[in-house]
Amino acid sequence: MRALIVILVTFLVSTAVFALHDTYAVGDNFSVLFATQRAEGNLYGLRGTVIFDPGQLSSASVDVTVDASTISTGNDAKDRHARGGSWLDVDNHPAISFNSEAFTAREGGFLAKGRLTLRGVDRAVTIPFGYEEARDNSPATLTGSFEVNRHDYGIDGPALVGGLVGDEVTVTLRVPVTK
Repeated sequence: MRALIVILVTFLVSTAVFALHDTYAVGDNFSVLFATQRAEGNLYGLRGTVIFDPGQLSSASVDVTVDASTISTGNDAKDRHARGGSWLDVDNHPAISFNSEAFTAREGGFLAKGRLTLRGVDRAVTIPFGYEEARDNSPATLTGSFEVNRHDYGIDGPALVGGLVGDEVTVTLRVPVTK
C-alpha cells in the first residue's frame, strides 16, 4: 500500500509540475528567413514542440526541424544549386534541426542555448529571442535572429548563380506557437 501511495504522489507531483509549463506546437504562419551576401530567402516546413514559460526557464525546451529541401530564394537556379551537394546536400541531409539545452533571461528577452544540426554537422549555438504572450486571437510568438558561418557546417560550395555568397548567414525567426 505504501508503494502505491508513493507512486500516486509521484505521479500527481510530476503532473502538477508539467501543468505549470505551456507546451506548444509550431503554428502555421511561421517564418524562417536567411540572408547573406548575394543570397536570401526562406525555409518552409518547420515543425516541432516548444515548452516555454518565462517564469520557469529551467523547464523550457525547444525541439524543431525544418525541411532543408524547402529553401526558396525566388530564383529556381539558385534553389537547385542550394539544395545540391556543395551546399545543403538535401539528398543526404534532408533536415535542419535545433534542440535546446538551456535558457536564460537577458535584458529585453531570452537566450536559447542548444545544438543546431545543419548538413549533418552538429554545433552549439545561442539564439537571442523575444517572447510575446498570446492575446485575443493572436498566438504566442517567439522572434529572434542569429548568425552562423556556413563553413562551420561544411558548406564550402562555390558561388551560387549570381555571384559570391557571404560566409556569415543571418537567420531571422518568427515562430507563432499554439497549444
